[in-house]
Amino acid sequence: MLYILYTAKNRFLKIFSFLLLIPSILALSIIEARSAILSSLIVFILFISFLVYQIIAKAIPLKKGLIGLLIVIVPYFLAYGLNSSISAKTKRSNLTETVGKIAFTEESSNGRFQYWSDAYRYVMENPIFASGLGNWKIASISIGKEHIKGYTVPYHAHNDFVHVFAETGILGGLAYLSIFGFLTFYLFLMLYRKYKASGVMELQYFFLLLPLVVYGIDAGLNFPVARPLMQSSFAIFAGLILTLYLSTLPQAKKDAAQPFNSWIPKGTNILFLVLLLPSMAMLVRSYISLTQQGRLLYEFNNAKYNLTRAELDEIYDDIPNLTETAMPIKAMKARYYYLQGNKEEAYEMIDKARIDNPDIYFSDNLKAQFLFTEKKYDSAYVYAKKAFEGLPNNMPHYDMYMKTLAYKKMNAEIHEVFERVRSMAGDTKTIWLIYLRAVAQTTPLGNPYAMEKAYEGYSLFPSDDTIFTLYRILTYGQQRVLEAEQLFNQGSASYGQRDFVAASNFFIQAFDKDPLNYAYSLNSGLALYENKSFEEAAKYFDLTQNSKRKDNAERALRFKGLSLVNLGEFSKACAVFNKLKNQYPKRMYQQEFQKYCFRSNNN
Repeated sequence: MLYILYTAKNRFLKIFSFLLLIPSILALSIIEARSAILSSLIVFILFISFLVYQIIAKAIPLKKGLIGLLIVIVPYFLAYGLNSSISAKTKRSNLTETVGKIAFTEESSNGRFQYWSDAYRYVMENPIFASGLGNWKIASISIGKEHIKGYTVPYHAHNDFVHVFAETGILGGLAYLSIFGFLTFYLFLMLYRKYKASGVMELQYFFLLLPLVVYGIDAGLNFPVARPLMQSSFAIFAGLILTLYLSTLPQAKKDAAQPFNSWIPKGTNILFLVLLLPSMAMLVRSYISLTQQGRLLYEFNNAKYNLTRAELDEIYDDIPNLTETAMPIKAMKARYYYLQGNKEEAYEMIDKARIDNPDIYFSDNLKAQFLFTEKKYDSAYVYAKKAFEGLPNNMPHYDMYMKTLAYKKMNAEIHEVFERVRSMAGDTKTIWLIYLRAVAQTTPLGNPYAMEKAYEGYSLFPSDDTIFTLYRILTYGQQRVLEAEQLFNQGSASYGQRDFVAASNFFIQAFDKDPLNYAYSLNSGLALYENKSFEEAAKYFDLTQNSKRKDNAERALRFKGLSLVNLGEFSKACAVFNKLKNQYPKRMYQQEFQKYCFRSNNN
């Protein structure tokens, strides 16, 4: 696009290129593709630098050079202005902020540093043959099991050069690097020859460097080797460089470079095409499999298993035997078979799937689920432990293992497993829920350590009702919690019938049984308030201030102020409403503060 914009003689073509360049740059900035933005900026800087060089070297007239600079710079600035305008309206990061995020640190790399480190360690341990072409998505699992979450395996190393080394070893990686080395060498050699002949570098050869820069950045940060469109473009680009290089050779060197008879290269090409036929057949089959896998993966991700047996039989499970995400297709089918009642066949498929990809441990965890459902708890424990040890940062593995540990009452192991997963995954709601459920099933009422951990989980996630319930069960026992809920329901029914005396009695009893549930104290206060027992209501509103739920504390604070107003204690009520409007800035609280404070002052 830049080359056409700068060199086109046709005015229409130049205007068209100018107008097309603006949305192209804008699109890159809007999608916030940092590697693409970085490549675009480097290309822009290199091209501007080359134009400045041509002006200084007097390779082009000053006027033409300045006009060229202008028509190249303007689209970038227009795209930047449009990006800033769109970002301001949509509240997205603008181009400056996106560029500011570009940093070669672990935090900004989205795990790339970890992927590169894993691949490097693997190559050092397997320098000759490595994993084999296409097998890094399997080999990467065992070496990166501590930081792999779920079944999202690092099937790309996010660096094509590192990735090829990990799959083909040092010799294969060096051979791959040599492609780029020779292309770069040929380009600079052509530039040098033209410079030697004319005294300046030619634009067309300089421009050939730019795609190599763009591809190199993408290959260093992403995985263009896995994108057919990128590979086909790169093949054409490489062919163009080689053709131009050979065309610049002196005739004597051209003759030396073609020592064979004309039929030998043609015969070699035909031989290679014949040898490629099996590979092409495999690619076709892989493509068909990828189109078939779509619904299989969709149902797996959404925990819905509606495919019929006939539909399952159409999906290849031998070649290829893995999904694009390295999941064994046989194991995914096994779940359907089990749910459809074909248990024996399901177990057979699981055993076969384990051979296809033993490192992902999906088959072992699935088998543990089936055995646990059948109440074969000891066998389920064996497979659940194997799956967890294989991929400990995988939540389905962690959940299944915790269930078997809870059944076997292995309290010490429950705490150890939780702390191990916590060290890898951090404090997430999921790991706390799974842990507290296991603790609630195995720990006697009033256990100090269990109560301490339950409170810790509740403090981290105070708005989660399930964690809050587990905290109360571990503190007071499930029986008391259930009795309190029943009393609360009775109180709610009485409150709805405007029997505030009965409602307050039920709510107070519920709170006595479960003092951690401040919804009970809040409702006790509200029922007493409706019954005009303002002094008693204020006490329960004070107790509700200990709630970690802001909505309960806010409501209790307001009704405490109203209770004090009804008791005639306006100075105290004014202090409460002052705190209320500062802590929860709402117009209603501002109005109530003015109303009751002014009334207090007037009195």
